[in-house]
Amino acid sequence: LQKRMPFIWLLDSAGARIQEAAGSMFAGSGHLFREEVTMSGVIPLVAAMLGPCAAGTAYIPGLSDFVPMVVGQGAMALAGPHLTKAVTGEDISMEDLGGARVHCRISGVGDLEVKDDPECIQAVKDYLSYFPANCEEKPPIRETKDPDDR
Repeated sequence: LQKRMPFIWLLDSAGARIQEAAGSMFAGSGHLFREEVTMSGVIPLVAAMLGPCAAGTAYIPGLSDFVPMVVGQGAMALAGPHLTKAVTGEDISMEDLGGARVHCRISGVGDLEVKDDPECIQAVKDYLSYFPANCEEKPPIRETKDPDDR
């Protein structure tokens, strides 16, 4: 935030082990989410979903401005398939629980389905090319081939 540069998450995490949830590794989670909310509207926030994103890290895409997701890899859910089965008895894959198609077509948390990691990174670059680095700069100007009178 101090450098006024876009913030890009490259997410691929199964989340922390539930046995460690009471430990000090979670002490900064609230601070992390507060910082992301503070950055919103000041700098572009991007969460590239390259793999699974479960538990607390699944909140990150919901707080971001742009969320491209790799089909068959990128997924987000507060609980993964094993915990879902333990609680509900339902067998479900991570893709069906919170994959790219679910979030880009139904929930709206995801913004763009992409086929692989390189396409996801390119989508992030393309998205950021339309914006200034922060809210205090003017957006880039691009030449178009559109006629002025269209």
